[in-house]
Amino acid sequence: MASIKLGAIASDIRGSIGGTVFSRNGGGAYAKCRTCPTNPNTAAQQIVRSIMSAMYAAWAALTAGVKDGWNTYAKSVTLVNRLGDAINVSAYNMYARTKAVCELLGVAMPATAPATMSLAEQDSTLAVALDASDSDMDVTFDDSLGWANEVGGYMAVYQGRPVNPTVNSYDGPWKYAGKISGAAEAPSSPATIASQFTLNAGQKCFIKCRVLRADGRLSTPFRCSGSVSA
Repeated sequence: MASIKLGAIASDIRGSIGGTVFSRNGGGAYAKCRTCPTNPNTAAQQIVRSIMSAMYAAWAALTAGVKDGWNTYAKSVTLVNRLGDAINVSAYNMYARTKAVCELLGVAMPATAPATMSLAEQDSTLAVALDASDSDMDVTFDDSLGWANEVGGYMAVYQGRPVNPTVNSYDGPWKYAGKISGAAEAPSSPATIASQFTLNAGQKCFIKCRVLRADGRLSTPFRCSGSVSA
């Protein structure tokens, strides 16, 4: 379903209508034909589908008090939609966005909703260096941030496919690459994470990260790119 921002007629549109997909990049708005991809049913796809199928059952099993906590959090904290507008989502959707990341990282979901009415922080210092010789990514982060200094805090790292060095924007697909775990004594930066793709010198690679706090607060995605060295 497309999201439309109304102006005199319409000032912005994102998503799909029928066989047409609408989006925007550095060159402005564009439309393209919608294609139906094949379904390779990879192990990663099976994991995500399993997470989604179990999501509602997990929500239904929560006590009324815990659901009320997530309802309060959802009403107090806004997200940004594809058009850049601040919106409030349902309690279930707010719970599910955290639950999905917990399942992907293989960590326990907090037993209660966050008491702090904000999203987890992004990291404006995020940087990545990639090495074709050992297929490693060195992810530089700010080790003074809250998640890095608490047990149960994490930074999830997703990697995009290597691209031509002239590419300046990347919207996916993304592959989960690994996590950096917080601790009472913060982990050292940079953290080394294995590349999920074959790297060749001269390529560019984008990474996307999300911060998960111990209380269940999840950041919005933030990203950076780096060149692949020999």
